[in-house]
Amino acid sequence: MIIENELQNFSVRIESFKSESNNELLGSGIWWEPEETSEYIYIFTAAHVVLDKKDIVVRYIDENQNELEVRIEDNNIAYHKDKKIIEGELPSRDVAVLRCKRQEANKAIVNTYKLQKVENLKSNREMIFSGFPDALHQKSSFIFSNRIVNATLGNIDKREKRFTYGISSSVIVNPYEANEQLIGFSGAGIFLNDNSELLLLGINSNSLGKQADLGTCAAMSSELIVEICEEKKWDIPIIANSVIGNLEDAIENFLDEIDNDELQEIMKEIIENDFEKVIKGDFCGISKECEKANCSHECQTFRNYLLIILCILKYLNDSIKFEKAWIENEGERIPVKYICCDGELQLNKVTLSSFINSLKNDYLINNKIDEKSLILWGTKKPVKGIEKYCTPKNFRRIIKDIKGTYTSGSRFDIKRGLSQPKDLAIIEISTLIEKINDHTLEDMVNLIKESLAN
Repeated sequence: MIIENELQNFSVRIESFKSESNNELLGSGIWWEPEETSEYIYIFTAAHVVLDKKDIVVRYIDENQNELEVRIEDNNIAYHKDKKIIEGELPSRDVAVLRCKRQEANKAIVNTYKLQKVENLKSNREMIFSGFPDALHQKSSFIFSNRIVNATLGNIDKREKRFTYGISSSVIVNPYEANEQLIGFSGAGIFLNDNSELLLLGINSNSLGKQADLGTCAAMSSELIVEICEEKKWDIPIIANSVIGNLEDAIENFLDEIDNDELQEIMKEIIENDFEKVIKGDFCGISKECEKANCSHECQTFRNYLLIILCILKYLNDSIKFEKAWIENEGERIPVKYICCDGELQLNKVTLSSFINSLKNDYLINNKIDEKSLILWGTKKPVKGIEKYCTPKNFRRIIKDIKGTYTSGSRFDIKRGLSQPKDLAIIEISTLIEKINDHTLEDMVNLIKESLAN
């Protein structure tokens, strides 16, 4: 990915319609696309760009670099409820979200990028944005009117959710005309300058000082966009590395997979809960390999299985605390863990023994599990072979034959290996789901009991 090309493709110019050939130039913005099922696509910009303006037009290019435009209705423009824009003062919450129906701009080049809080940046503080400065305005060429700007993060005001940045000296030719040269960049989306992933850090707001003193400008943090969309109940962008504890996105899969009235009633009972702590806690885990090892909470398979598991556990233990989940079996409390693992990524299928291999040489090295725990194993891949679950006895048999050679990125520690639990029961989740019948859960319960039998 070449980030400059990406930004120029989905940067937009925001105008106010005056005539077919002479619109008022207002500022810049950036397309954002939610999930494909959404009826709308969105434009993020600065509030002062569109505030009190009429007949808003968004001008953009398609993949063939044809210049197109879309009108934005007034009821599809939203501002932050706490915005403060007073002439002569530094703006606060200077962000606006615009939207249009997807079919009205179906040739737009859009992107489902994530947002990132600037305070979470680590060593890389370099930023980049693309906008349409008035100084480069060309009626004959929309593309030539676009300009890429490189910048570096300055100070962060967490309370006001804004930050400063220093712009590259190559942008401003004459420092005594700096503010004039920056007109038109307002509303541009500021991204982390990283060719591996697009992360929106904020929205360009204004320059600081009478002539953009020291090349310093101010921007609004991208989390303000989320706050606007949440208030309007519009599609909500994801903040990178944030955990969404609401599992409503897993309901459709649940209803497709689970045709049992008791479990469906439990699902309706718990679905309003926020499971962020459950997802972040040690109930859920990942064992190598996994495509989304650093953000498993974003994996739809992980989330789909999680909702099903929570309902099953609630059925088995009505007073359950999911962060420390357990079920009862023959008078004993059995701790329960949910662990995802797809085995070696280059293989199309996975086996029970390969999952246990991964547990021994990866997960159990870094995590503590009590003896006699039940592990519910989730995977995207088909499970090869007839073994889809194992008792503690079979676990001991399989793990005895496994050497500490699994390529997990960390060396196998013989001392840690000797202290690992030896009596674990495992059930692959889709196998458990297959035992759920329309009118009874007896087969499912019996499978759990069989897996726990020693």
